[in-house]
Amino acid sequence: MTVMLIMTIAVAAQTYNNPRQRSNDENIKVTKVERTSNSTIVYLRYTPDDPDDRSRLQAYPRLVDEATGKKYMATDALNFKWGTNYKGNCTYRIEFPPLPRSTSVVTFREAASEENPWVIRNIALPIQNQQNQSSSSQAYNKASSSSNGQNSSNGAISANIERVWVDHGVYKDEKKGMMIHVKFNVKNALGKNGKVVAYFNYQDGKALEDFNGKYCTTEGHICASSKFSPKYSSSNYNDFKIFMPYSELHMGSGSSKLDFYVVIWVESKQYDKSNRYKFKYNSN
Repeated sequence: MTVMLIMTIAVAAQTYNNPRQRSNDENIKVTKVERTSNSTIVYLRYTPDDPDDRSRLQAYPRLVDEATGKKYMATDALNFKWGTNYKGNCTYRIEFPPLPRSTSVVTFREAASEENPWVIRNIALPIQNQQNQSSSSQAYNKASSSSNGQNSSNGAISANIERVWVDHGVYKDEKKGMMIHVKFNVKNALGKNGKVVAYFNYQDGKALEDFNGKYCTTEGHICASSKFSPKYSSSNYNDFKIFMPYSELHMGSGSSKLDFYVVIWVESKQYDKSNRYKFKYNSN
């Protein structure tokens, strides 16, 4: 009997204190950036000329890779609340998705809804040592495998969604839309057919109705999905992607408050469901 042990090299956290940058507002600067395999944490320091001045951050700012133009939307406000005014000096800790190792210079952009958004360009994050490269950039990691690559005889199928994040304004096949990223793990589903589905609703809970039969459930509600088939008894999908064209949301003119949630299916059975993720769709 041969047992294969496949390991991935952990990504050591890297911290950049007071990185080189160019801000459009002398009162705001990036004081620190922390990069790990799971997230990117940006520390913004606001120091007003008048101690009674107030500042705020609206959901959701973005980091933009200056080499590729790829956008990474903030996933969480760690020590403050979106849209809340804070008086005087303030440090905002903002969580973003993990950046590719090749990313070395980014731009921070505040949400476009702000009248005079903060824009901090040329934030220098030196390229990390490629010798420590993890396989996290792959669609899945070979996290573990039992002998002969088979499922554990005493293990039931399980799935666990660890994280969901979104890139808006992404183009695929000449269509503009949103790219949903899902990090999840599936166990004891070797060789079975799986699917990750994103279901779209109004924020009041009402499902979006489909009109052309392209991105929808059998009941006619709007969704987008991608298939998978685990190659190992325990498979980690660190960046599983689902693309949703904006045109397939079938929204009229104006602004619409929407949300979505993600479900992991294996052989037509639901195994895990995410929280709801709100977003605003503006039709131009």
